[in-house]
Amino acid sequence: MFFLGGNDLEMETIRQLLIKRGEEVVDDHLGWGAKASTYENQIWDTAANGNVPILVELEVDIDLPGNTVVVDHHGARSGEEASILQIRDILGTEPTRRMQLVAANDVSGFFGLRDFGATLEEIKQIMWEDRKVQGFTPQMEAISAQAVTDAEYVADIDLTIVHLPFSKFAAAKAILWLSGHKNIVCVADDGEIEFQGDGAVAQAVSKEFTSSNPWSGGAGLGHAGRPDAYVGMYADADVLVKFVKAELKAGSWPV
Repeated sequence: MFFLGGNDLEMETIRQLLIKRGEEVVDDHLGWGAKASTYENQIWDTAANGNVPILVELEVDIDLPGNTVVVDHHGARSGEEASILQIRDILGTEPTRRMQLVAANDVSGFFGLRDFGATLEEIKQIMWEDRKVQGFTPQMEAISAQAVTDAEYVADIDLTIVHLPFSKFAAAKAILWLSGHKNIVCVADDGEIEFQGDGAVAQAVSKEFTSSNPWSGGAGLGHAGRPDAYVGMYADADVLVKFVKAELKAGSWPV
């Protein structure tokens, strides 16, 4: 029995794969940050009936049956295979090119797709599909484009600081990535802030702002010079931006 977490293109692709295979799926169409406790009773009932509960990208915030399988590649498990590839291993199926594209995008975004060997059209298509699943509208795409135009750019550390009225950053990041930029700070009006870029800096931010309960991930997390890492939280934007600038300048991270 598969219990699904926060919805994005990877989770949508996993859902379609499982349904096509005739697997039992429990899906409440949760948002990012989904927790296992949402399905607590169903998880325990599944185990009690002699079946294996398989949790897909659900934060483990409860005690689980001993036979539970947890599929994830975020936080402490950053660097592991994308969840869709872990699911493929469980099912014993070979990945299609589309699965591999979705996996590369989910783990490392633009850089994962580029390094996988995706064409420019494939990169644009997969990133657009991901935004569509996340609920992006044409108006949000236009607002994101204008925000990038108005953004602050610090050339010597390749840092772009973008302010947005909503906490969906994918469109702004896609524009910047396709333009050759790597280190990005996105600040939303509701207080959410995200650094996307150098893995060592992302890890330093996560440690410095522990009290803000940050979330982090990306295959490059913890690795200097790798641009495919991120850390997000609700924090004082000015303080975080100042810290990011200092870390990038002090470390002379490759840009």
